[in-house]
Amino acid sequence: MRIVFGGFAVLLAASMLAGIWVPRFRICWKGSGAPFGWLSSAGFALGIGAVGAALLTDGIRLPFPRVWFAVAFVPGWICAAIGWGIDANEHRRSFPRVDRLPTVRPINKAANLALALVLVIAAAILANFLLL
Repeated sequence: MRIVFGGFAVLLAASMLAGIWVPRFRICWKGSGAPFGWLSSAGFALGIGAVGAALLTDGIRLPFPRVWFAVAFVPGWICAAIGWGIDANEHRRSFPRVDRLPTVRPINKAANLALALVLVIAAAILANFLLL
């Protein structure tokens, strides 16, 4: 059963990874219908991919500690949560402004770029450990 769930998780992560560059593969947030952004897709791909890889390699002696799967999982879900906030903000901005609603401060694009850069570097370091 672990192989089935692990394989499904890896395939789901691969489709979400494709959603970073191809908007057709992006899914929508439940309730609002707002499509995933690239940061949400990357975060969920990293988190779900780490779980799938951990399930697929269960019982196999690995050259690295299994804790690295958890190390990949946590930044993935943090990325997904930050991406959810960005996606919700953009979805909210797509509707006409009503004066009774509170205004939303604009997203600092430089901070998002810095966060994305840190996550890409962390993923590269993790990939380096996984491939050794």
